[in-house]
Amino acid sequence: MIPSMVIPVGGRVSRVSIDGWIADVACAHPDAGVTVAGAARRLAETLVAGSVGVAPDDVRVAALLPSGRPVAMSAAGPMPVSVSVSHERTIAGAAVSSAARVGIDIVDPLTARSALDAWFRNDERSSMPLAESPGDDVTTGWRACLWSAKEAAYKAASLDVPFAPLAVVIVPGTGDRFHFTVQGSLRDVSGSGRCFTAGRHVVTLAVVGSVATEDGTCS
Repeated sequence: MIPSMVIPVGGRVSRVSIDGWIADVACAHPDAGVTVAGAARRLAETLVAGSVGVAPDDVRVAALLPSGRPVAMSAAGPMPVSVSVSHERTIAGAAVSSAARVGIDIVDPLTARSALDAWFRNDERSSMPLAESPGDDVTTGWRACLWSAKEAAYKAASLDVPFAPLAVVIVPGTGDRFHFTVQGSLRDVSGSGRCFTAGRHVVTLAVVGSVATEDGTCS
């Protein structure tokens, strides 16, 4: 998985296609006095508003308990879109889709240490390029993409169960693409994703093909 597309850091919306499923994604640094979590939520509200054609102030992104999965709400109730947020210290991101369940994750490659390898399956570890030297950029970048893919895939699966990295199986594809299966206790969920860059960060988007319903879920 080698990122090839750049997501601008500034709040500009990028439209992304993954196996024919369309999602809008944006990343930004938080304004002064705004937390990265708050910035991610506001980005999501802006994306949802643009997707359904309402004002951003008419949208609220709330956490669905007990999992914390974000859902888009209006005064009338849940909105028929899938929304996901992520943040990493100084950068926030959000993704929205009205046609698929979506998950986004942001990772700083500088924090993607070899300790993460314990959460990769044998076949996933074997897919990583060998490091030519300690801190090799290629290996570190691949590790960041792989970990970010697991997080994004887990979010897109929307199983509302605790995150178990070894239960998220990532199969690298060509270029920046990958396929995944999230293994649940009652059912497995499969989908596709892509890795991008935003500044020095890795941004990964995952989708599970489905149709949004009026209760804010997808089937």
